[in-house]
Amino acid sequence: MATFFNLPVPAGNGSGASVDVSTLSGQRTVTISKTVFSGIILLEGSDDNINFASVARFDSGSQKQTVLLLACQFVRITRSGAVPEVPAVPTVQIGAITSTAGVFGTLAVAAGDGAGAAFDISAGGDLITIIGTGTFNRAVYIEGSQDAGVTWSRIDDLGKFESAKVVHTVASFNRLRTFSEQSAGGDAPIVMVGSMAFGGAGSSGLAKISRNYYADQLSIPNVNWPVPLIAPSDLDNVASSYTIVEYDDTVETGRGMPESVPIASIEGYNAVSLLLSVIGKPAAAPPAIRSIGLKGYFVTVKDNIPVGAWAAFTIGDFIVEANSNFQYQSFTIPLGAGAGQINAAPGDDLLIEITRVAPAAGTNLTGDFYVGRYKITWQ
Repeated sequence: MATFFNLPVPAGNGSGASVDVSTLSGQRTVTISKTVFSGIILLEGSDDNINFASVARFDSGSQKQTVLLLACQFVRITRSGAVPEVPAVPTVQIGAITSTAGVFGTLAVAAGDGAGAAFDISAGGDLITIIGTGTFNRAVYIEGSQDAGVTWSRIDDLGKFESAKVVHTVASFNRLRTFSEQSAGGDAPIVMVGSMAFGGAGSSGLAKISRNYYADQLSIPNVNWPVPLIAPSDLDNVASSYTIVEYDDTVETGRGMPESVPIASIEGYNAVSLLLSVIGKPAAAPPAIRSIGLKGYFVTVKDNIPVGAWAAFTIGDFIVEANSNFQYQSFTIPLGAGAGQINAAPGDDLLIEITRVAPAAGTNLTGDFYVGRYKITWQ
């Protein structure tokens, strides 16, 4: 089972409210719904909900989906160089396999040289994230113990900087501590720690199986599909050698693809969500930011069970800027029986249709919407 959180994004410079993500396992997927935005978006992590450090950076026009190894309790979004955006700021979402085993806290740092008090992480996991903030006028080392503090080994270090470090251990430690050297005084180092499993039970948590569906590879609807009207293939009106699918703005049309949900006995992991990555563009540049509603339908083919009826799932709004460039955006759809989810289990085959509808928010794009590629990634 996967859990997903929307992270508040400020309209201008500054930090959004923090979100407790302690129920997520350590392999986390972060997606941004808008290809172009102003300034820089930073994902920041913390274990005390007071002191934060950057763990990922997103620039306008860069990749808008990334997978992080991150064991911390709180995350938030901070922006710099931003200007107010209309109709909406980007949507940022973080998700992972649900986990209940995590330990978070702050490591004691000695006033001078020497070791701080030991911190028990035995209820955590093999992924350790150390977040160092504040001021460092000394060398601070991170030490781990596998015998409840009898013997210690050095596993990483923090210097005179603010950053976040991900430490992978070959074997689990059950205690951590800091060890200071060359202390000059007058500093205020803050060392936070999170310890948890990479993924949930029975899964590695990794995003593994991906398939690309270019415009000329997409399935064509028929009268038995929920939306039988076909979004036709054509050549792009600028890059005339590139095939696209045309979605009309006046009638719901669709294209689709067959898929199968990864299962641990074959692919090595049980998928818990689908990441849909889209390359799309407006046929003509709109006068301002516009939105395109994307809707999904699916039908599952299960082992020795009658094929059921088609059902809808939620994708979201594709946001285009005031130009006719191709833009990249991604959407995460959980597997489950909840509203808007894909009710399929590992090992199931399914058929998917993707259509264009009116957007849930923002101003609808007038004119055709071109799609060059859909990419399905099972997480």
